[in-house]
Amino acid sequence: MKKRHTFVCWNCEETYTLMREFIAGQVLNVACPFCGEEGIVDLAPYSQATEIIYRQTAAQESSVPGVELPDILSTQPKGR
Repeated sequence: MKKRHTFVCWNCEETYTLMREFIAGQVLNVACPFCGEEGIVDLAPYSQATEIIYRQTAAQESSVPGVELPDILSTQPKGR
């Protein structure tokens, strides 16, 4: 499921949001809409999955694996 996440650019330090779907432990490639520089976000530190419970009705519950991410994800230059 895609969610809106907030990123801060490693180059110009502007904050921006993108709709992204990702899996714990992967590396994201993102481009800053302000300066155009590409950066990466390493999700390995956040790879410990948690269980998110969605309550549909009082009688039904469903849970899916999720990842606890910070409110703002920092990017790094590619190649570092």
